[in-house]
Amino acid sequence: MSPFEADIGYVPHNPLAAVAESSRRGLRGGQRQGVPFTEHQAAVLRQCQDALEDAQARMADVYDRGRKDQDFNVGDQVYLSTKNLDTVHTRFPNSRKLGPKWIGPYSVVRKVHRHAYEINLPPGLKLHPVFNTGSLKPYESPTRLSRPHE
Repeated sequence: MSPFEADIGYVPHNPLAAVAESSRRGLRGGQRQGVPFTEHQAAVLRQCQDALEDAQARMADVYDRGRKDQDFNVGDQVYLSTKNLDTVHTRFPNSRKLGPKWIGPYSVVRKVHRHAYEINLPPGLKLHPVFNTGSLKPYESPTRLSRPHE
């Protein structure tokens, strides 16, 4: 008993058996048997492709719901996420947990395309200077903390 038969409960159709049968009966019989099989397989392929397109559209909708489009201008200050960087590039080379989540700020040099920007990195930071907007966060100048007036 095959694993398929044990799981599903029947012996699967073997396409090679149909080819062997058609070769025994001659070319014309094989052609007649092959046409419905190929039409069925083409229909199954179209159905699978449609299901994949629908699934991709649903996944894109779910992803885009939580994503905000970020647009930076040349000269803007941005922070760089350390999530995908090696720990050597942070101040804590032995610990990702204790290191900063964002480094910077760095200035935007140019917009490469809709979702990628080139930033001005210091010479000691040996990284490719183009980053996706998911790895960038706009710089906010720190507000001065003061005591409330009494």
